[in-house]
Amino acid sequence: MDNNRRQSRVYQFDPNKKKLKSVNYVDPEKKHMAKERKQAQKDRRNFMIGVALLVLAVVALTFFKLGF
Repeated sequence: MDNNRRQSRVYQFDPNKKKLKSVNYVDPEKKHMAKERKQAQKDRRNFMIGVALLVLAVVALTFFKLGF
């Protein structure tokens, strides 16, 4: 649904018909930018998961060191 909002409208002219035909066209630059945004979101999510695991490991080692 989000992709449909970003799509541009291009009309195809057919000389035999009176009405213009709508063609779904997405600018290649928009496709590239959308792909970069999705990759940035994945990278951010993976970074946060890594930080959380690192903090969890430090907390676990601290508890074991203190004898809990």
